[in-house]
Amino acid sequence: MHGKITKQYWADTYKTETDILDFVDWESVGRALKQLNKQMQHFVTKHMMGMCRVGKFMKGWKKWEHEKCHHCVAKEDAQHVWLCNTVEATEERNKGIRELEAWMYEVATSPDITQLFLHKLQDLRSGREADGEVPPKLRQAVQTKNDIGWSLVLEGWLSIEWTAV
Repeated sequence: MHGKITKQYWADTYKTETDILDFVDWESVGRALKQLNKQMQHFVTKHMMGMCRVGKFMKGWKKWEHEKCHHCVAKEDAQHVWLCNTVEATEERNKGIRELEAWMYEVATSPDITQLFLHKLQDLRSGREADGEVPPKLRQAVQTKNDIGWSLVLEGWLSIEWTAV
C-alpha cells in the first residue's frame, strides 16, 4: 500500500495528490482489514478498486444487459452505491449509519467523534459539505480528513490524526 506505483494508482483513481496519501493511517487500515473474514476482505478490496458487482462491471461481464443502478436510472459504479439518492438506497444507507452509530457507542467512541462522523456521512450522501462547529481537539484531524476527502472514509481511509484523538 505504501509503494510509489500503488500511491499513484490511488491518486489517479480518487483524483487526489500522492502527498495526501502519506497522511492516511495505513497501519490502522491494515489492522482493520485483518479483523474481517476473508470474504469481507475480498469485498472491501474489490469495492475500493471499483471492481465490484455494480452495473458498470455486470454489463461488461455480460451478466446484465445494462449498467444502470437497480434503484434508479443512473450509471452504477462503486461510488454510486454510496451516493444513490432513491428512497430504497437511502433507507439501506440510513440503516447502515444507525448500525455504525450503535457500534461507535458500543466501543465507547467519543461522542464528539461519533456526532462529527455521522454528520459528515449525511453531508456526503446529500452532496453538501456543511462546515459546522468542530471541537478544538478534532480540528487538525478534520482538516487532514478534508484534504484526503470524506468520501474515502467509507473505504476506511482515516488520517493519522484520528488515531491520536
